[in-house]
Amino acid sequence: YFKYLWVNRGDIYSKKRISMAEYIKMFVSFFKIGMFTFGGGLAMFPMFRKELVEKAIEEKSFQVYYQPIYSVTENKYTKMEALIRLIDENLGFIPPDEFIPLAEKNGDILVIGEIVLEKVCEFIEQNEPEKKGINAIHVNLSVVQCMQENIHIKLMNLIDLYKVPYGLIDFEITE
Repeated sequence: YFKYLWVNRGDIYSKKRISMAEYIKMFVSFFKIGMFTFGGGLAMFPMFRKELVEKAIEEKSFQVYYQPIYSVTENKYTKMEALIRLIDENLGFIPPDEFIPLAEKNGDILVIGEIVLEKVCEFIEQNEPEKKGINAIHVNLSVVQCMQENIHIKLMNLIDLYKVPYGLIDFEITE
């Protein structure tokens, strides 16, 4: 999606085609306010939000952050939770509550869920967290994912691909 902007070049005004990302960035910087503190963030731009999610899916650019979980009985960190994040080169951090509901509504959450699980499996394969005392990584599943027929087979196939022990991944169903 593109906008047209009238640009002042000296005493001549010309029409310039700019992307929606450029438009939003300019809009935000003009008013010197944060994108996510003004009018509900990307909720103002539902079509642009859809574009961001589609681009992140295509490029598998979602990032996974690992939040440690402390065990008070063992007095150490024993688990981690995998948290999906989307960082756009123009807009910066996009909160999950800005893109997850849309992805659940249009079915993109199925692909996003696979991307997250694949990234978690890659992380386990490369970092061997169990050797550092981490005995499980929590991965969120949406209700939409859980409603898919044979979801367990898809999940197991992906886990098997990376030869990750099943007990090292705990699935949590989100609301």
